[in-house]
Amino acid sequence: DYRKPARLDDLLEIRSDILALGRASVTFFQQVWRNGELLTQGHIKVCCVSTSSMRPAPIPEARRATLASHVRPSLP
Repeated sequence: DYRKPARLDDLLEIRSDILALGRASVTFFQQVWRNGELLTQGHIKVCCVSTSSMRPAPIPEARRATLASHVRPSLP
């Protein structure tokens, strides 16, 4: 959801929350702010993949436990 541009050398604040945690993926909600003004926001889904097959792979359990403690599903 693009609202306004940023310029080179702008000091930006990136806010990122975890909305959902799957077996092999994490869905984030991210916002970019400049001086209290929202510039853009969006949902981003990333996936853990095996380096040998480049296919989805389970998130390692230690990392998954850390991510799980930060899930905030009530965000937009």
